[in-house]
Amino acid sequence: MQQNSLIIIMSNPIKLRYNRIVLGLLFLVLLIGLLFIYVDYTGLINENVPQRSNEISKKPSLTYKSRQFYLNGQPLQIISGTINYFRVHRKYWRTRLLQLKAAGFNTVDTCIPWNLHEKTKGSFDFHADFNIRKFIKLAQSVGLYVIIKPGPFVGSQVDFGGLPGWLLKDANMRVRSMYMGFTLAVDNYFQVLMHQLVDLQASPNGGPIIAIQLEHEYGSFGDSLQYLHFLRSTLRRYGATEAVYACETVEGFGRHRRLNGDFIGINFNRPEDGRRMISNLQAWDRDLPLFVSELWSGHQLNWNALDRHDVIRPATLANLISKLLGPMRASLSLHMFHGGTNFGFMASRLVATSHDWDAPVDESGSRDTLKYRAMAAAVSMATGNRSDSSGRRRAEKELFGIVGGSGGRVKDYGNFSIDSVLTWSELINLIEDPKLYESAKFMEEVDQNFGFIVYRSAFKAGQVVTVDGYVADWGLLLINGAPPDPADPSSGQLSGAIPRQHDQQQQVQQQQPAQRHLSLKRSQLAAPTNTLDLIVENLGRSSSSSGGAPEANAQRKGLASWQSLNAEQLQKPGRLLINEQPVPSYKIYSLRFDAAFMAKVAVRRSSWLSVSSAAALPRGQPGLYRASLRLVDEPSADTYLDMSAWRKGVAFVNGFNLGRYWTEAGPQRTFYLPAPLLRRGDNEVIIFELIRPGSHVSFVRSPKFVYPV
Repeated sequence: MQQNSLIIIMSNPIKLRYNRIVLGLLFLVLLIGLLFIYVDYTGLINENVPQRSNEISKKPSLTYKSRQFYLNGQPLQIISGTINYFRVHRKYWRTRLLQLKAAGFNTVDTCIPWNLHEKTKGSFDFHADFNIRKFIKLAQSVGLYVIIKPGPFVGSQVDFGGLPGWLLKDANMRVRSMYMGFTLAVDNYFQVLMHQLVDLQASPNGGPIIAIQLEHEYGSFGDSLQYLHFLRSTLRRYGATEAVYACETVEGFGRHRRLNGDFIGINFNRPEDGRRMISNLQAWDRDLPLFVSELWSGHQLNWNALDRHDVIRPATLANLISKLLGPMRASLSLHMFHGGTNFGFMASRLVATSHDWDAPVDESGSRDTLKYRAMAAAVSMATGNRSDSSGRRRAEKELFGIVGGSGGRVKDYGNFSIDSVLTWSELINLIEDPKLYESAKFMEEVDQNFGFIVYRSAFKAGQVVTVDGYVADWGLLLINGAPPDPADPSSGQLSGAIPRQHDQQQQVQQQQPAQRHLSLKRSQLAAPTNTLDLIVENLGRSSSSSGGAPEANAQRKGLASWQSLNAEQLQKPGRLLINEQPVPSYKIYSLRFDAAFMAKVAVRRSSWLSVSSAAALPRGQPGLYRASLRLVDEPSADTYLDMSAWRKGVAFVNGFNLGRYWTEAGPQRTFYLPAPLLRRGDNEVIIFELIRPGSHVSFVRSPKFVYPV
């Protein structure tokens, strides 16, 4: 029957022509559809390609000609300062913005880290300290313009430069490229983000947003013009109307690929780097405005830092500001105006919890610094009658009413003893739904982005445990809840090498020995079954562009190893062996220390032991330690949690993650605690200590940093 039908169709010329026409039309529709996909996801470089009907095509409010910015047709010298909203408690946003206005600035710029807003794929958070919309509206209310930096890579010493760790669940992921798995995720993020911000743009809504930075120092990473075009066209499609620009350091400036019509910002603090880039900029296009998108006021603090290197002296900074704003009539952003704090697990690899940056306004919000006074005087002298003097006076008046002028009230609340302990065995039992696997998995493979991952395996007997691979980034091996050598609490520590050195731009991956063997003491082994736990801490992914794609795409966390394939080094999960035999299976626990987990810890009262009962616990066993800070009055002053007597872990106050501490590495000893996190009455302090607990916690009024030299 099918054969006869085929003969009839083929023998009828009218039907044959009809079929050909239909097939031709289908092919044409398919070709047009593929063309649209190509325009959207690979980025045609032709600037004359018509925009699709759902793209918004409006003239930006910020334009330029003859090396001058214009806002709605009027000359504008941008004087901006960086305040990253996510590093400041939201109760202090207005105060920090007023401090910026009072110093003579007219603009605030801020990064928008993707990974803080979409911690889990498809689930977005724009509330509380991540309410970027509220921050921007506050900036407008104090008379500031706003520059946003949505990335998707933002750098700024944020974990993975702001990219979400869940991207690396895709074994073939190529971040900051036209890899489809990446571009589709970026497209979805930009759509959600612009829904929050589209009506806050100056054009056409009269909002405070006047410019949008694409990516961050991309020339140090790659040179794909298609990728940059994709980012710009995607933002435009979801409603971005304002001026778009890119930024570079001297290292990436030579590789920068400029999109037609966009301006470029330059990042530096050394005058010789600035002179070199300015010369190249003028040779490029004499119409381009001189915009120093990051004039560094200081530097990040890293774990294991030998000294406070790269500190910019107040007089040096003031001199640079005077020259740029005065004779050169440049626009600039002071990076940072206020550094803030790397709360929780937001810091990038090797970066400490304090993000003070040696900025003009210090971590506690005080502007009683030499750098603030020198900077404010330089801005005032350089701008003269061009500055908004009435706006500055209003800001000063409001600041005096809020904080009495200088800002940063800090108090010594005293010492408080540890009163109870949650043991490792009880702690791990609070983790719901551990998964069983035949082989080790990366943190990202089990849908975890931050915190600690635990590999647990059972074995009957053995003399040697072998870690086949390396830990990314720090590990602790326990046998039946204690170190391999009970007499040596540090015997189970496995550390990704973090050498003491002055160069802060260290490589992301540092090759570890292929194997490490740990001998077991017979007294450690129980009968008939023993438990092996490998706890691996994620210390953050790199936020640097200098390593390029190979390093950026090899930042999965957990038990890892390197495998060679066609002369390429690939990151693969590592293995645990007992007496040179692979363990048969792994039960994997995700210790995220997120809000839901800490709420569970807070209500599990019956599982906690008194300090006296816990005295007999094995040395070197991790656990949670609790103290209570009792306040008679409403807290009105910030404080610093002094962890000098502790070794390594994470600190929480009333369920809020203050960040990592690592006293052994240093130099940071104290951790900033904003007053809004405290309350009248009992305040619960919980410490997750990995090595050796202290007997008490202290709350002091001054930060403490201890350098070896």
